[in-house]
Amino acid sequence: MLTRVSSPDSPLSSPPTSPGLLRVADVASLFMKLRPASHKSSSNHIESSSGPEHITHPVLQGDPSVGAKKLPLIQEETFAVADAVDVPKLVRASRSALLEKAETLGANCLVDERWTCTVHPTRSSGNHTTYKAHVTYEASAARTSRRDPRTPPALEKARGVPGLMTILERL
Repeated sequence: MLTRVSSPDSPLSSPPTSPGLLRVADVASLFMKLRPASHKSSSNHIESSSGPEHITHPVLQGDPSVGAKKLPLIQEETFAVADAVDVPKLVRASRSALLEKAETLGANCLVDERWTCTVHPTRSSGNHTTYKAHVTYEASAARTSRRDPRTPPALEKARGVPGLMTILERL
């Protein structure tokens, strides 16, 4: 005699074929139903970032001429690219655009920098795959007597898709 303890919606509601034994399929089904919702859909995007902390280039660290007046800025861009994703190149492009904005405000360098890049494949046809790469670049605009290094921090952490990238559109 088997007594059903669980509700009809429970993954344990169907009794095993023989008392005390579970089939592999039953166990697999149980794990699939019990795993967290965040793991149910497998995403094929690539994320990379400079890290959780804001970073100032070593050339500018401790420079007394970097004024106390810093203006936080954010540059968000989405690039449509084909065949590959060269994340360092896209991050550099976003940093350059942010530095141009800073210069219009009277600043000449960026400090306290942080960036993230998320790459999503959008379409595959024949030998070509297209991607959307979303770059968020945060930094503070400042003035200094030194030259801005024009290099994003932590580019060694950038992960993309190898190959020769073609930028189709900068959104």
